[in-house]
Amino acid sequence: MHLQELPVDVLYQIFNELDVIHLLVLRRTCRAVAAATRDRSVWHKALSVRFLHRGLPVPGLKQDQQDAVSEFDATELERITVRAHRFWKNWISAQPTSFTHVQLGQTRRMWSNSGSRNLSVEFLRGWGGRYLMTLTLFDSSTDRENRRYSFECWDLSLEQPKPIAELLVAGLLGYAMNDVAESNHVLAITKREGRSAALLTTTYTIDFTTPGVDPWFRRTNEFDSFRTTLGLHGSNLIVTDTDQEVRIMDVDSGLVLCSLKVPLIHADPTLRLPEHHCLEYEFVDGFVLTFCKQWIFLYQLPTDVDSSGSPRNGPSTETSEAAPRLEPIAKYKWRWRIDTISVNPRRHIARPSTPSAGPPSIDILMRFDTWYPWPVNLLHHFTLPANRSFSHSIFDITDSSTFPYLASSRDSPFIVHQLASPVRLFTPSDMVLAPYGTALWLDASTDPTTLSQAGDHGQRIASKVLTLTPLPRADQVSKAGEGPQDDQVSPGPAVLDPEWANAAIQESESGAARAGEVGREVSVLHVQETHELWSRLAVNEEEGQVAVGYVDGRVSVYSYAPPP
Repeated sequence: MHLQELPVDVLYQIFNELDVIHLLVLRRTCRAVAAATRDRSVWHKALSVRFLHRGLPVPGLKQDQQDAVSEFDATELERITVRAHRFWKNWISAQPTSFTHVQLGQTRRMWSNSGSRNLSVEFLRGWGGRYLMTLTLFDSSTDRENRRYSFECWDLSLEQPKPIAELLVAGLLGYAMNDVAESNHVLAITKREGRSAALLTTTYTIDFTTPGVDPWFRRTNEFDSFRTTLGLHGSNLIVTDTDQEVRIMDVDSGLVLCSLKVPLIHADPTLRLPEHHCLEYEFVDGFVLTFCKQWIFLYQLPTDVDSSGSPRNGPSTETSEAAPRLEPIAKYKWRWRIDTISVNPRRHIARPSTPSAGPPSIDILMRFDTWYPWPVNLLHHFTLPANRSFSHSIFDITDSSTFPYLASSRDSPFIVHQLASPVRLFTPSDMVLAPYGTALWLDASTDPTTLSQAGDHGQRIASKVLTLTPLPRADQVSKAGEGPQDDQVSPGPAVLDPEWANAAIQESESGAARAGEVGREVSVLHVQETHELWSRLAVNEEEGQVAVGYVDGRVSVYSYAPPP
């Protein structure tokens, strides 16, 4: 029997088993098959199964548009699916190809008395990669109060990208971009008030709505704050001070909602260990995790602290003096101190056999510290597994088995990948971790034959999709060589339960589904052999964009998604 003589439902079943590229090749065999491959249900199934149901981003398709996929016609569904396939094939290749490249120059040259430096690049949340925020230092004055900075919001959708909003700041002490899309507050800036010891935080939004007026930074609030800004999460500002307690502040009222205590040494409040210094945090469904130099602490948030980041019903009536000071309900200690760390909850990947998602597992990308003036030349990808039996209805603060994380010793972080990433003394390095599992980092490995050895000069921008399959749960792994005599931090890569691993592999995209091939290799985006000009990185997985900041203030933006 010829292929075109098969019943239509059998043809569709065959199409469902094919990769996107093979489906397009099969179309060339005959007119009957070509007509069948243009059926709307074929591409709706391909888009849903290969990308949407697996939680993978699709360039050009925002999260809030995914429900509208059922209204797209066959031509639009095919275009979106083929583009997503081309993007992901390019994104995980050994040397991804950038389809576009724009360079953003300095706009404040009159301030560049002794050179400029890019301090931060970050894509504005909720705008599909259209806007990029940059922070540039315009002089190297030894007097912090006189150092001058510029925040600029660039519109990348223009043929010639330009800054559409600018905010000039002197004497900057700390800042944070909001990690929640469509929040009332986009940016928080902390400065010293004049020559006094008082610290003042000012929050801003970018007004895109005023008719006939270019976008601009509009101040939303101003209040007394603390020395170190850790982040801005919706209407929650996360700060800390020399006492190492983390405070969660309501930026609408300027009041402290709660403080997260760290253990005292010998019950002496004047003794503070560097290992308790907070580096990162993560809000998860009524709880907050703090990631410190050598500890992970889990806290239960008060009911008036909105961990989702959405606006509250009204301003808080708490005073700073009355704000509760919370003790950690669970903790975990690493064997060594951490140099740099990035954390991100893993986006859930839908599986028919999973009735409820529960709290997400958390990806952790880090470098450990050393006694020398450079960190360990390895990047470690750990996973902090979630307690899948967690439910607010059964949560009991006296029973650790009901906690969302760190419910038992088996629920401690386990290692998934170890990546060679050497850095030289005084050479800029950076790393970012995106929610769909893409890690991007900057190091000094310029020779592909000696990955563990830093070159004499030059830099590399590398990336890795940490895994395209769902991360295992704690009950689905056994730590290789685990035992009392083994290294408690890095006992070796986790060993997946064979039955679960086979099911996960079958869910992977065709062409990359064989064991060990999914996300295994490191991709090299760019290499510069003779200079150390790169300093900062940002990534937008949804649209395949990478931004790179330079030590002289420039910024390059690359797009790895094919044109629509």
